[in-house]
Amino acid sequence: MRTQYPYDNLDWQEFERLVIELCHDLLGIAAKTFSDGKDGGLDSFFEGTAEKFPSSSNPWSGIFIIQAKHTTKPVASCSDRDFSNEVKKEIKKLSARQKERPFENYIIFTNRKLTAPQHDILVEKLKKELGILNVDIIGIEQLNGFLDKLPNLVQRFRLDQRTSALRFFPEDIKEVITTFHEYRKTLGKEVQHILP
Repeated sequence: MRTQYPYDNLDWQEFERLVIELCHDLLGIAAKTFSDGKDGGLDSFFEGTAEKFPSSSNPWSGIFIIQAKHTTKPVASCSDRDFSNEVKKEIKKLSARQKERPFENYIIFTNRKLTAPQHDILVEKLKKELGILNVDIIGIEQLNGFLDKLPNLVQRFRLDQRTSALRFFPEDIKEVITTFHEYRKTLGKEVQHILP
């Protein structure tokens, strides 16, 4: 069983640093630190042949665009509307970049849950819209798998010492209120049978 690391306790800058350190291992030491883009977005890049990505026997090569998409919501998913909207914005931005400075590889790292069907849908969309063959999205499940093999990164970012803070989200509060309301109705009926 893979460890569940509390990425939501990292801030976005820490998550970006974690992604770059991971890219140093997967791609090579030349993976660049994130820098500001024209639109205020942060990208990283790597140029060359990857050491281990997607595998050491069949690595991608060329220019890589790397992005880190962090969220503080521990239950966030790549199926959420806000992530889909973010991907659409990236497609627009990267399509323009592709005309000026072509690239062959695109990888998004995110601490969101990513199902296989959603992965395939998003990857195919990105491939088609960007006109490239090498696209991947690394969700929380694969991120956990990478970090299980890199305990030094886990320790450096204190992911083994952090505990998730108790947080409530609107849907949690709604569920508590609804449950309490239903319980009151049931309890009210029971009390009426007891009273004379």
